Amino acid sequence: MAQPATQSGEVTGIPSAVHYMNQVAATHTQHGGNEQVITAMHDMNIGAGDIGLVEEAKTASRDAAERWTTAAATIAQHNAGVRQGYA
Repeated sequence: MAQPATQSGEVTGIPSAVHYMNQVAATHTQHGGNEQVITAMHDMNIGAGDIGLVEEAKTASRDAAERWTTAAATIAQHNAGVRQGYA
């Protein structure tokens, strides 16, 4: 299994904030797309109710990834003038 992206959480300006948000989105995308865990749970005869909870968590991760990506893109777009002013 791939290791999740490392996020330092240190935000020192708009570019680092956008970078952090994109890293968080990538981690959520990874968790939301991990079908291997569901297959493994089925192979271990884990109950359908518990597998359903993991499926819900995966869906929530995919939703979170989309929101983090949107936030990063919106912040980058809306603050382009600010970044250019400091360039």
